[in-house]
Amino acid sequence: MNNWKHHAYIIECNKEKIQNIIDVVSCTYVSLNNENDKASNPDQVAGKQGLNDGFENKVEVSRFSFDTCGIEESRQLVSASIKTTFNGQKERLLCVSVESITHEAQNALLKFFEEPSEGLKILLFLPKGYPILPTLRSRVEYIDEESYARYGIIAKRSENAENTESAKKSVNGSLPGKSSEMSMLYKKFYKDMNLKDKIKFVDDLAESVSDDKKTKSDVLSFLKEIELLIQEDIRNDVRNNFKNRKALLRKAESVMRAEEYVFDQSSSVKMILEGVAIA
Repeated sequence: MNNWKHHAYIIECNKEKIQNIIDVVSCTYVSLNNENDKASNPDQVAGKQGLNDGFENKVEVSRFSFDTCGIEESRQLVSASIKTTFNGQKERLLCVSVESITHEAQNALLKFFEEPSEGLKILLFLPKGYPILPTLRSRVEYIDEESYARYGIIAKRSENAENTESAKKSVNGSLPGKSSEMSMLYKKFYKDMNLKDKIKFVDDLAESVSDDKKTKSDVLSFLKEIELLIQEDIRNDVRNNFKNRKALLRKAESVMRAEEYVFDQSSSVKMILEGVAIA
């Protein structure tokens, strides 16, 4: 089946489009599977594709969705994986969408992803740029948005109304919602703000998360933007004989550590961001 030969995948997508992407990926996978089956058995008629009770023919689809996947949720997934179809003619497609997954859950699911039940294929859908432990990432095939076409994934274009509405919102009147404006603000944070202003900026961002005006995914977007600016400075520093090497590496380390822990339930977003501001 071309690029769908691995047993486990992590698929990144925007939070607003995740259900649409799950539908598209599931239908894509099943269509490819059925097409391969018809190639070997031309008399077989493809079943109707739908996501309510699984698919006819060769693939059965199960779906799970968690805001946060922790130890208890990981046990549910392992239990569900054991209940595979005993019909040797069927595969099982397990689609799992989460907004975040704890380090403990990632570690607990290592064997689940490395050695799934026979006939089971796992698709884990995560927000774009979500940090995954290297030990887990090495056990799966990772599909980012740029790779969609290679797997036959064609995402439907959604209406812009919701995005436009969210773009109008601001956090405490200081954080505009437009991505270009946010990028400019993040660049100002990194390049121009003094320590006092940086602390105020990240404290306002952390407060906005507490007030549900922003999400941890927004915090991660901020961290990713700062990481890109640091990488640019590191490249420039190479041409300047590493004059600022220690300071830049310290900043890079603080941002990567923040990215690693921002979705951890036991971590304080405020403390994480202040560490980035001080570095």
